[in-house]
Amino acid sequence: MKVTLIYPPDRNFPGNPYSSLPALSSCLKEKGHDTALHDVNLEVFLELVNTDVLTSHYDRLNERMHYLGIKHSLEPAEATEYQSLVQQLSIPRECLENAQAGLEIMKNAESFYEPDQFNRAYDDLRSTLRFYFGEHPLDNAANPDVVNRLMDRLQQPMDDPITTALQNGIIDTILTEKPGLIGISIPFMVSYWEGMRLAKLFKEKAPHIPIIIGGALIENHEAIFTGDPRLFELFDFVMVGDGDLALPNLATALENGSDLKEVSNLYYKDEKGNWAFTVHERLNDLSSLPAPDFAGMALTDYPAPEVGATFQTSRGCYYGKCTFCSESFRENYRLRKPERVFDDMVHIHNTTGIRHFYFWDSLCPPRTLKYVAEQVKEKNLPFIWFAETKMEKAYLPPEFMQNLADGGCRFLQFGFESASQRVLDLIDKDNDLKEVDQVLDNMANAGIMACMTWFIGFPTETEGEARLTFDYIRSHGPNIALSAYCGVYHLLPDQPLFYHQKKLGIEVEQNEHGGYVYTYLDGSSPYDKTEYHQAYEARSDSKLLHHGGYLLYADHSPEKLVELTGAYRSGTIVRHIPDLKRTNVVFNDAAVLKQFPRDFTQDFSMPPQPFTLVYHKMSGEIFRLRGREISALKKCREPMTSENLRSALGVEWNEMSDILTKLSHRGLLRFVGQVEQFKIEPAAARFAGSGYLLDEVPSNTMETKSVSTSA
Repeated sequence: MKVTLIYPPDRNFPGNPYSSLPALSSCLKEKGHDTALHDVNLEVFLELVNTDVLTSHYDRLNERMHYLGIKHSLEPAEATEYQSLVQQLSIPRECLENAQAGLEIMKNAESFYEPDQFNRAYDDLRSTLRFYFGEHPLDNAANPDVVNRLMDRLQQPMDDPITTALQNGIIDTILTEKPGLIGISIPFMVSYWEGMRLAKLFKEKAPHIPIIIGGALIENHEAIFTGDPRLFELFDFVMVGDGDLALPNLATALENGSDLKEVSNLYYKDEKGNWAFTVHERLNDLSSLPAPDFAGMALTDYPAPEVGATFQTSRGCYYGKCTFCSESFRENYRLRKPERVFDDMVHIHNTTGIRHFYFWDSLCPPRTLKYVAEQVKEKNLPFIWFAETKMEKAYLPPEFMQNLADGGCRFLQFGFESASQRVLDLIDKDNDLKEVDQVLDNMANAGIMACMTWFIGFPTETEGEARLTFDYIRSHGPNIALSAYCGVYHLLPDQPLFYHQKKLGIEVEQNEHGGYVYTYLDGSSPYDKTEYHQAYEARSDSKLLHHGGYLLYADHSPEKLVELTGAYRSGTIVRHIPDLKRTNVVFNDAAVLKQFPRDFTQDFSMPPQPFTLVYHKMSGEIFRLRGREISALKKCREPMTSENLRSALGVEWNEMSDILTKLSHRGLLRFVGQVEQFKIEPAAARFAGSGYLLDEVPSNTMETKSVSTSA
């Protein structure tokens, strides 16, 4: 049987092929089936990175927005439409005009490694993505109304660039391949709407072709996607759990007309039209699977000078103790033998020429990394690789990291989480900050770059601890190449913490949107995280991870990677500047101001009043600012001291300080020149864990150094 495997649009930059397609393809081929692989996220991206298509759609929306903006009053439906248009049209038209040129920059080996060109192209292309996905807001799988909202949206007319691209070529091309089964992988909430829309469009054009959906999102929310009979209209089967063996067995059963009860992990409609579920079987031996097969993927179409291969060396998490982590990551750990992992790399390289590899496991164990590095070095292979792993004692000997570097390792990512030892212990992370420092030093000496993921807002975390984590990351800048701030802690019901609330003195409630929030049993309030989140989000490198270019830079131009980072581009925050009045400040060119004819927060029954929004091209955030804050941005097109800016605005210094804090936190203004920054030592983390604010930590736990704010 011909099985077409599809990865739907996911709102992210299509840096490399998604791993499930080649992994499933090899399993299907091993059982005698043919496959066709379609990264529709990439196909839609390439179809819509077209100046004429983008600008004509922009102009059409802009015309509609101005019509609504100047009306004396708006009806409720018009008001909702206007609010959506304003958000979408905050993205500058010039980003769309530059998208095609940006794509050429990304594919060109010379311009790609020039940070100024890379940043400009990446900002424009991601802004383009935000623009054409802007008409379809994200949903939340925890929302009890999520299926109703999906079905309602699917009944509405779809007149947007993505639907047009799908209907006017992409779907027809896929159908010409005459698939006997279409499989749509939906691993994330960002691909949920797009995957369901794809299924609907396929059913409209080829209702006779069965469709199966699967992926981590479907498995984690099994009850939602199998509990509403209306979903039968979109797809025929749901696969929950490992599909490596089950999907080929389904294809064989459909081809032979066999009983579907023999296919594991499958939801299907029985003879009465009801969902039936077969036995659940877990794949225990990952080493029995064939190597991922990338044949049929349009590898040369990806927007990078060299495409990489992402794949897993294990499933689940070998540590499995972190109290903030969902059960789906904690349980069912299985390891592919290191020998097979290395064989996979060789096979992929021999069949595609790919030499950059990304091991995107929950955690890749040290023994796998050690074996891969030894083999790469011994066989003198040109492999360059990245892995996500955990701080382990195995990494403390300097020679271990040097051996990894000699064997092609250029980047390791760690779940750092917090620079407070107290918080780390509550998380049950089993990380010692002194050892973290040692591992980072070992990596720097070996030439391996580090990425740290972290968050704020874990229950009982103090403001001082939230500050300390950011300061630790920044002060270790030479040793920590990327800072992947992941946002404010998000509580879920499948986390161990959810069932041990009293241990931390919290009570958890579900809000009207389906999310979970906690309050303290003693009546105290958690600290306000708004400004911390804004400052850390503007300096986060999480979005850079979607590209994969960080590994290419680490291989080709490691000294230039810093210029791609959020910390470099957004600059220093206010509390790291010793003499704010005399420090120069300048408008950040990643920010764009745009005026709209009507304030969407005002009463729509009243006459329109114009207002201004600020769009940040790097983060994608849209800000509504006050009059003096807008004036401050306009006056700082050229560098000027903070005191001169205060004088130009005619405000008191306290108000000026607040304005500078707000604008610099959001990455809209940048401080330039030399500033003083903290070098945080592990002892400071222990003090902060005891409840001290950062400025209360005894001075002998820190040292200061002068560094350029551009770095």
